[in-house]
Amino acid sequence: MLMLNYAHSDSAVDNPLFSYTSGRFLYNEKLRLHERYIKFNVTALKDAIERHVQHRQVRDLTRFSEGGFNRIFLAIMEDGFKATVKIPYWISVPKTYATASEVATLTFLRPKGIPVPEVYGWSSTTRNAVGAEYIIMDSQYFEKDVPPQLQSRLYTPGVPDKEGDSETYCIGPIADYMFWPHEILMGMNLFCQYLAGSDSKSYLAAIANKELKWVEKFGKPLECDFPHNTVFPGANSDKHYLRLLQKYLAISPYLFPKHPQDSLKLAIQSLAKRMMAFPAQLSSQRKIRQQTENDTMWCNLNALVSHWRDELDGLTEEGWVRTEAYAHAVKRNKELIAEFSKDGSPDELENTRRGWPFQDREEFF
Repeated sequence: MLMLNYAHSDSAVDNPLFSYTSGRFLYNEKLRLHERYIKFNVTALKDAIERHVQHRQVRDLTRFSEGGFNRIFLAIMEDGFKATVKIPYWISVPKTYATASEVATLTFLRPKGIPVPEVYGWSSTTRNAVGAEYIIMDSQYFEKDVPPQLQSRLYTPGVPDKEGDSETYCIGPIADYMFWPHEILMGMNLFCQYLAGSDSKSYLAAIANKELKWVEKFGKPLECDFPHNTVFPGANSDKHYLRLLQKYLAISPYLFPKHPQDSLKLAIQSLAKRMMAFPAQLSSQRKIRQQTENDTMWCNLNALVSHWRDELDGLTEEGWVRTEAYAHAVKRNKELIAEFSKDGSPDELENTRRGWPFQDREEFF
């Protein structure tokens, strides 16, 4: 199991601008705080703000807000002018593209009368005096930022482009964090490697192919958390997951048909051939009923965990909770463990200990 190494032990005495302070985490807090720690050259950032904003010197630079991937700062200039600065955390991905996409989108929309912030200056690399990516702006991608093999046309052929937008902008790779976990760990731009085409079929295939490569490198059998492990015991095989991905790839070309009737016919024929390979499974009504019951049970257990999160003051998937609610969440978490451990058998107690969902755990990334 791969763990991230949190290397900075001096964050508590660093500039408070560098650390996350907008909440607590019930579990894996050191890791979550490490992800949100971003150190940069404050003097260089002020110089960049002054150069781009052109309102004399920065009188004050304070933290304005922060989320799961970025920190926002408020810069007040000597003449009272205000600008905001957005700096992504080091774990934010995709590097370069996320910042470039946001800047290009804002720059593209603003001249068209859409009320978005004006961008004064930006950098989509950490190789600068600030030591971090940043966007300086008022309180899409540029074409030059995207390699040719990852570009798609901004408009489809035949659509008028009177303002020449296609000369500056293009459609580039998706900038959603969940498509880029590999870059965090090892610089694997798997999604980009497989997204060579611009059509829907290439997109669907890219999703599965990047997941295949991930599982091939990091996959291992995993157990469910409590309470799911009481109904679905044992480890789930990563090899089984790979087979499911391969089956998905086999039918993905038919999910967005160009000619609905013909493609539907091909999809049914393709599925029928695969079904014939598993006649015993498909003819077993008992297995079908069992799967239906399992699906219902799984949904019920998910609802139970969701109820527990509500009892823990709205705990998020990452374990985040409001600072003022943290003490209560810690107390209630211990009470829930005690409630489900009371009068439990040795196996039940072990399931609770190993799989309790709200405790420190190893993570892939």
